Amino acid sequence: IERLKGKKIILKGNHDYWWESSAKLNNFVNDNGYGSIRFLYNNSFVAEGFAICGTRGWLLPEDERFKQDDQKAYDRELIRFELSASHMLQNIKTTDCQLERVAVFHYPPFTKNGNFDKGLLELLKRYGIQKCIYGHLHGKSSENAIEGEYDGIKYKLVSSDYMKFEPCNLNF
Repeated sequence: IERLKGKKIILKGNHDYWWESSAKLNNFVNDNGYGSIRFLYNNSFVAEGFAICGTRGWLLPEDERFKQDDQKAYDRELIRFELSASHMLQNIKTTDCQLERVAVFHYPPFTKNGNFDKGLLELLKRYGIQKCIYGHLHGKSSENAIEGEYDGIKYKLVSSDYMKFEPCNLNF
């Protein structure tokens, strides 16, 4: 990953059991001289005209598979997104207020039936997010993807297989 061109901002996914803490991850890349890898976790980054915030996300309360046990993880991911988006606003104040605001999630911010999560949508609007990229949908489930503009925010699925393993340009 380090040998690939550009900055790499890595977000936790649902199978990333190795992801322990930001400090351990940052120490690992620093100890190994990996200067182009950063981790998006309760923080944000500015890169190439974009202010980037985000979190893993979780199964949504509107989803038919959502169980009571999911509530705690869902609430925690809302808090993490708010921490990241708040950090993004601080980054913008110290850099350039003209940066395009991008939210990144592993899980989509809507259900497989196309219902957007009210909690996430409210936060996206509050923090002036203009674009939202997300993953998690693979193979047949990518048929449930929502792409394009919804309520003033542009959405794009960037799962690796869906993108044919090509990087996503944020100028969509």
